[in-house]
Amino acid sequence: MAQIKLQKLVNVRDLGGIRTEDGRTIKEKRLIRSETLFKASQKDIDKLTNEYNLRTVVDFRTVLEAEQKPDPEIKGVTNIFNPIIDESVMGITRETISLFDIPKRYVGMTIEPMLYMQNMYRDIAFGDLAKKNYANFFRILLQQEEGSTLWHCSAGKDRVGIGTMLLLSALGVARETIIEDYLMTSYYFRHENRKLELLIHLGVRDKKVRDYIFFLMDVKREFIEAVFDEIEKFGGMDKYLEEVMGLTTEKREKLKDMYLD
Repeated sequence: MAQIKLQKLVNVRDLGGIRTEDGRTIKEKRLIRSETLFKASQKDIDKLTNEYNLRTVVDFRTVLEAEQKPDPEIKGVTNIFNPIIDESVMGITRETISLFDIPKRYVGMTIEPMLYMQNMYRDIAFGDLAKKNYANFFRILLQQEEGSTLWHCSAGKDRVGIGTMLLLSALGVARETIIEDYLMTSYYFRHENRKLELLIHLGVRDKKVRDYIFFLMDVKREFIEAVFDEIEKFGGMDKYLEEVMGLTTEKREKLKDMYLD
């Protein structure tokens, strides 16, 4: 797994090189997790298409997010709108933060931010729209015979984090390796987070609200572990992948043959 170094985007990663528990390795330039492509420069797009043979973009965002920050049209690349949640489930993202809306939204919060995020992650993984469209994400991957597929939400943090967790699990990657990949978002966004925190300090007077927002902007292992734990309650990852994601044994083996060396 390595960051794809681009001009305008920081949280874009090729999953190639990640090892599975049985010793296989994810192929390079096939699976790319990303933040929104809205800010991508032409050089960024050229790099993704020329060096990484980008063929398909899967957009996990809501209708409103996609309308406000549309993906660039890229010649030869298919863009598939595949929302994971609707606006009612939205948490804090870098695309939706408004310094005017934040205080009135969070000043009355009584639920602890850790529990808030854990509940949101559980709701994402087991929401009807999420189950339907994460399953569709796997169908898209199973049809991508060549080139790379890139999937993104807003920051590449929550919806992408859960989708990548499911994909890596299906490929046979160990839980701790999946969590390590998930937590890398915090590292890649460290400079952007400092800038955003400064803006929030200037625009939000209530320290409790500021601290709440800073917590929600980050990634914590407890967030993704809440999904793992909920899936265990369901009956385990294998059962979830087969019954909810539609990955039969045959489809899962095909997925591994397509994306593993």
